[in-house]
Amino acid sequence: MERCSRCSGRGEISCSSCGSSGRRTCTSCNGHLQLLWFQKLIISWRNNRAEHVVEKTSLPPEMVAHASGSIGFEDLQQQVLPLQRFPEPEINSASQRLLVEHKFPDRRILMQRHKIRIIAVTKCSCKYKNKDMTYYVFGLDNDVHAPDYPQQSCFGFINCPKCSLDCCPEEIREDLREECSIL
Repeated sequence: MERCSRCSGRGEISCSSCGSSGRRTCTSCNGHLQLLWFQKLIISWRNNRAEHVVEKTSLPPEMVAHASGSIGFEDLQQQVLPLQRFPEPEINSASQRLLVEHKFPDRRILMQRHKIRIIAVTKCSCKYKNKDMTYYVFGLDNDVHAPDYPQQSCFGFINCPKCSLDCCPEEIREDLREECSIL
């Protein structure tokens, strides 16, 4: 509770209709000397983030979204414009759609960022123990996704077989190095 600012906590104010010769009850606090209300301003800061993955292989989009890649385009301004001349038409339409979705009537935009990451994806085919297998090497860290690999706990999402396979047994690492060939 706060002390009434109109009557300074006395509960009465000077009467203006009789020329201030009398006193009357303060209309702000109703003579209770204190106010039970106050004004409070709440400001909340939010980052509204959205992404669109253009994926043309059978690699799960969430894996591509979290992979490392090189920056193909980046724009940081108070309000960015939608892309119109990017070589991939799906990127242009996603850019327009995402910017429209980020116009909120009850929020003010302080800064926007448009970023396009380019992630290299290589489809690899090989034979492992006389079974045809396909896997993908992607990102700058050479992450691997091998949905057909028989030992998923070992090879579901790891580094490239040509770099290091520290989580795999040595015999599997050697088999992969010998049998796999990138298409």
